[in-house]
Amino acid sequence: MLMLCCCSLSAGAGVLKRLDLANNILSGTIPSQLGQLQNASILLEGNRFNNSAKTAPLSLCMLRSVEAFDLAYDMTFCPIERNALSDFYDSANGTRWTNGTLWLDEYTSYCDWTGVTCEQGRHVTELNLTNNGLSGRLSKSIGDLTFMEVLDLSNNEIKVMFISSIHYNFIELSSLHFTKSHQ
Repeated sequence: MLMLCCCSLSAGAGVLKRLDLANNILSGTIPSQLGQLQNASILLEGNRFNNSAKTAPLSLCMLRSVEAFDLAYDMTFCPIERNALSDFYDSANGTRWTNGTLWLDEYTSYCDWTGVTCEQGRHVTELNLTNNGLSGRLSKSIGDLTFMEVLDLSNNEIKVMFISSIHYNFIELSSLHFTKSHQ
Protein backbone atom coordinates (compact mmCIF):
# COMPACT_ATOMS: atom_id res chain seq x y z
CA MET A 1 0.00 0.00 0.00
CA LEU A 2 1.34 3.41 -0.97
CA MET A 3 1.43 5.89 1.86
CA LEU A 4 3.05 9.19 1.08
CA CYS A 5 3.17 12.24 3.24
CA CYS A 6 3.44 15.24 1.01
CA CYS A 7 4.68 18.41 2.52
CA SER A 8 5.34 21.82 1.07
CA LEU A 9 8.93 22.68 0.45
CA SER A 10 10.20 26.07 1.47
CA ALA A 11 11.40 28.36 -1.30
CA GLY A 12 15.05 27.79 -0.48
CA ALA A 13 14.79 24.00 -0.06
CA GLY A 14 14.22 23.13 -3.71
CA VAL A 15 11.34 21.89 -5.80
CA LEU A 16 10.35 18.34 -6.67
CA LYS A 17 10.31 18.09 -10.46
CA ARG A 18 9.86 14.32 -10.94
CA LEU A 19 8.37 11.60 -8.78
CA ASP A 20 9.14 8.22 -10.36
CA LEU A 21 7.42 5.34 -8.57
CA ALA A 22 6.75 3.32 -11.72
CA ASN A 23 6.97 -0.50 -11.67
CA ASN A 24 7.19 -0.87 -7.89
CA ILE A 25 4.19 -3.18 -7.26
CA LEU A 26 2.56 -0.43 -5.20
CA SER A 27 -1.07 -1.01 -4.26
CA GLY A 28 -3.89 0.82 -2.56
CA THR A 29 -5.29 4.18 -3.53
CA ILE A 30 -3.28 6.78 -5.39
CA PRO A 31 -3.04 9.68 -2.89
CA SER A 32 -4.80 12.86 -3.96
CA GLN A 33 -1.92 14.86 -2.46
CA LEU A 34 0.17 13.91 -5.49
CA GLY A 35 -2.03 16.22 -7.53
CA GLN A 36 -0.73 19.14 -5.46
CA LEU A 37 2.90 18.71 -6.50
CA GLN A 38 3.26 21.92 -8.50
CA ASN A 39 4.80 21.39 -11.95
CA ALA A 40 6.09 17.91 -11.13
CA SER A 41 6.00 14.86 -13.38
CA ILE A 42 4.32 11.91 -11.65
CA LEU A 43 5.20 8.41 -12.90
CA LEU A 44 3.13 5.55 -11.46
CA GLU A 45 2.67 3.14 -14.36
CA GLY A 46 3.19 -0.58 -13.69
CA ASN A 47 1.80 -0.71 -10.15
CA ARG A 48 -1.25 -2.41 -8.64
CA PHE A 49 -3.30 0.57 -7.57
CA ASN A 50 -6.95 0.20 -6.78
CA ASN A 51 -9.73 1.99 -4.97
CA SER A 52 -13.48 1.81 -4.82
CA ALA A 53 -13.90 4.10 -7.84
CA LYS A 54 -11.03 2.40 -9.72
CA THR A 55 -9.76 5.81 -10.82
CA ALA A 56 -6.86 8.11 -10.10
CA PRO A 57 -7.52 11.38 -8.28
CA LEU A 58 -9.22 13.87 -10.59
CA SER A 59 -6.56 16.53 -9.95
CA LEU A 60 -3.90 14.23 -11.41
CA CYS A 61 -5.98 13.25 -14.43
CA MET A 62 -6.79 16.86 -15.28
CA LEU A 63 -3.16 17.95 -14.82
CA ARG A 64 -4.36 20.94 -12.81
CA SER A 65 -1.10 21.46 -10.90
CA VAL A 66 1.27 18.75 -12.07
CA GLU A 67 3.29 18.98 -15.27
CA ALA A 68 2.69 15.37 -16.33
CA PHE A 69 1.02 12.19 -15.11
CA ASP A 70 1.90 9.00 -16.98
CA LEU A 71 -1.57 7.48 -16.43
CA ALA A 72 -3.50 10.59 -17.59
CA TYR A 73 -4.48 8.91 -20.87
CA ASP A 74 -5.20 5.50 -19.38
CA MET A 75 -9.01 5.18 -19.50
CA THR A 76 -9.01 2.89 -16.46
CA PHE A 77 -7.47 5.53 -14.24
CA CYS A 78 -8.64 8.69 -15.99
CA PRO A 79 -11.96 8.08 -17.79
CA ILE A 80 -12.44 10.48 -20.71
CA GLU A 81 -16.04 11.12 -19.66
CA ARG A 82 -14.97 12.27 -16.18
CA ASN A 83 -12.39 14.57 -17.74
CA ALA A 84 -15.00 15.96 -20.17
CA LEU A 85 -17.45 16.64 -17.34
CA SER A 86 -14.72 18.30 -15.29
CA ASP A 87 -13.88 20.57 -18.21
CA PHE A 88 -17.60 21.32 -18.67
CA TYR A 89 -17.84 22.24 -14.96
CA ASP A 90 -14.96 24.70 -15.27
CA SER A 91 -16.31 26.25 -18.49
CA ALA A 92 -19.83 26.64 -17.07
CA ASN A 93 -18.62 28.32 -13.85
CA GLY A 94 -19.41 25.29 -11.71
CA THR A 95 -18.31 26.92 -8.46
CA ARG A 96 -21.33 29.22 -8.84
CA TRP A 97 -23.92 26.54 -9.58
CA THR A 98 -26.99 26.22 -7.39
CA ASN A 99 -26.25 22.53 -6.86
CA GLY A 100 -22.89 21.02 -7.81
CA THR A 101 -22.92 18.19 -5.27
CA LEU A 102 -19.95 15.83 -5.65
CA TRP A 103 -18.68 17.52 -8.84
CA LEU A 104 -14.87 17.45 -8.93
CA ASP A 105 -14.60 15.16 -5.91
CA GLU A 106 -11.23 13.42 -6.24
CA TYR A 107 -12.58 9.86 -6.05
CA THR A 108 -16.37 9.96 -6.38
CA SER A 109 -17.61 8.41 -9.60
CA TYR A 110 -18.77 11.01 -12.09
CA CYS A 111 -21.96 8.93 -12.37
CA ASP A 112 -22.80 10.13 -8.84
CA TRP A 113 -22.35 13.83 -9.64
CA THR A 114 -25.53 15.92 -9.50
CA GLY A 115 -27.41 15.88 -12.81
CA VAL A 116 -25.36 13.07 -14.38
CA THR A 117 -27.03 9.79 -15.34
CA CYS A 118 -24.95 6.84 -16.49
CA GLU A 119 -25.72 3.55 -18.15
CA GLN A 120 -24.50 0.66 -15.99
CA GLY A 121 -22.36 3.06 -13.94
CA ARG A 122 -20.04 3.65 -16.85
CA HIS A 123 -21.19 5.88 -19.71
CA VAL A 124 -22.95 9.23 -19.39
CA THR A 125 -26.35 9.00 -21.05
CA GLU A 126 -27.93 12.13 -19.60
CA LEU A 127 -26.76 15.49 -18.35
CA ASN A 128 -29.64 17.39 -16.77
CA LEU A 129 -28.67 20.62 -15.04
CA THR A 130 -31.81 22.61 -15.75
CA ASN A 131 -32.21 25.83 -13.77
CA ASN A 132 -28.94 25.32 -11.90
CA GLY A 133 -27.21 28.67 -12.29
CA LEU A 134 -24.88 27.66 -15.13
CA SER A 135 -23.12 30.48 -16.93
CA GLY A 136 -20.05 30.79 -19.06
CA ARG A 137 -19.76 28.60 -22.12
CA LEU A 138 -20.45 25.07 -23.24
CA SER A 139 -17.04 23.40 -23.52
CA LYS A 140 -15.99 21.56 -26.65
CA SER A 141 -15.24 18.50 -24.52
CA ILE A 142 -19.00 17.93 -24.16
CA GLY A 143 -18.55 16.14 -27.50
CA ASP A 144 -16.52 13.48 -25.66
CA LEU A 145 -19.73 12.28 -24.01
CA THR A 146 -20.46 10.03 -26.98
CA PHE A 147 -23.12 7.92 -25.24
CA MET A 148 -25.17 10.93 -24.16
CA GLU A 149 -28.80 10.86 -25.27
CA VAL A 150 -30.20 13.77 -23.25
CA LEU A 151 -28.59 17.15 -22.70
CA ASP A 152 -30.85 19.50 -20.76
CA LEU A 153 -29.29 22.78 -19.74
CA SER A 154 -32.52 24.77 -19.96
CA ASN A 155 -33.09 27.88 -17.89
CA ASN A 156 -29.41 28.70 -17.55
CA GLU A 157 -27.20 31.40 -19.06
CA ILE A 158 -24.80 29.26 -21.08
CA LYS A 159 -23.07 30.33 -24.30
CA VAL A 160 -22.38 28.09 -27.26
CA MET A 161 -19.48 29.14 -29.44
CA PHE A 162 -19.02 26.02 -31.54
CA ILE A 163 -22.38 24.51 -32.42
CA SER A 164 -20.78 22.57 -35.30
CA SER A 165 -18.64 20.61 -32.82
CA ILE A 166 -21.64 18.70 -31.46
CA HIS A 167 -22.01 15.71 -33.79
CA TYR A 168 -24.34 13.54 -31.75
CA ASN A 169 -28.00 12.73 -32.06
CA PHE A 170 -29.41 13.65 -28.69
CA ILE A 171 -32.88 12.31 -27.97
CA GLU A 172 -33.88 15.59 -26.35
CA LEU A 173 -32.54 19.10 -26.59
CA SER A 174 -35.52 20.73 -24.92
CA SER A 175 -35.50 24.38 -23.95
CA LEU A 176 -31.76 24.90 -24.10
CA HIS A 177 -30.88 28.49 -23.43
CA PHE A 178 -28.03 29.50 -25.69
CA THR A 179 -26.67 33.00 -26.03
CA LYS A 180 -24.86 33.65 -29.27
CA SER A 181 -21.34 34.85 -28.65
CA HIS A 182 -19.87 37.56 -30.84
CA GLN A 183 -16.27 36.58 -30.12
